[in-house]
Amino acid sequence: MTLTRSLSAALVLTAGLAFAQAPDFSKVEIKTSKIANNFYTLEGQGGTIGVLVGPDGVFMVDTQFAPLSEKIAAAVRTLTPQPIKFVVNTHLHGDHTGGDENFGKMGATIISREELRFRLAHPNPQASGAPGVAMAAAGLPKQTYRDTLTLHMNGEEVQLIAVPRAHTDGDTMVYFRGLDIIMTGRQVKAKEALAIGMCDRVVPRGKSRQAAEALAHEIARFPRECMLADRNSAHRAWGKPTREAMREEYWFGQSCLKNEGVSGATRFARGKGRHGDYKNI
Repeated sequence: MTLTRSLSAALVLTAGLAFAQAPDFSKVEIKTSKIANNFYTLEGQGGTIGVLVGPDGVFMVDTQFAPLSEKIAAAVRTLTPQPIKFVVNTHLHGDHTGGDENFGKMGATIISREELRFRLAHPNPQASGAPGVAMAAAGLPKQTYRDTLTLHMNGEEVQLIAVPRAHTDGDTMVYFRGLDIIMTGRQVKAKEALAIGMCDRVVPRGKSRQAAEALAHEIARFPRECMLADRNSAHRAWGKPTREAMREEYWFGQSCLKNEGVSGATRFARGKGRHGDYKNI
């Protein structure tokens, strides 16, 4: 029994050490993908990097691991001769912030949440109990924010949005508004997006258009004025406190309540649209 337990413990320890071993960064290649005319992603080891290019310079999302910095910088140089001006960190982990010191020394201004900067400067102890290693001064964010921060660069509006206590306590969602691109620091695949409520349906590859058209026909059955009021309310509510957003939704929705609300309530009272059945409303 003792031998079996010791052997099991040794196997677990060996597996844990193997898992903890750092990857061979010399073998990592940086893959570049074009997402839009002026926006690319870089994949190497760890989180996905976003790169916005243009005459104002490069805006980059995350830095991956430090040993990959030269490869990442070389990949950026194949896209534009402009320097990397800004780097924003989506969260604390090393595959997102590991290269911050290197890019800081290259002249990039690093941006993050206040909480993330504090964690980099005052890291938690390591799993072994040894003190954490603080980020060098060159890699600490030079600009921090709390709730939101908007930058205008290369003809695009870039919004940094604080995500309260999600993957870590200093997460940032980066929204490239005109490009309709959101970067959260890692890829969220379809099944996971459905499971956590980021979308309400997943369709087979190659069936997106048919599904979109079917959804459009389904939406078109709803009262038109009410649907437009909901859409406008969502646009107006962006970035506003909940109380103010609700007040505006009520104010601008009064006309559709008058014009469509009574007739809709009457149909509902007669059994239409109940239990999620909208086929005959």
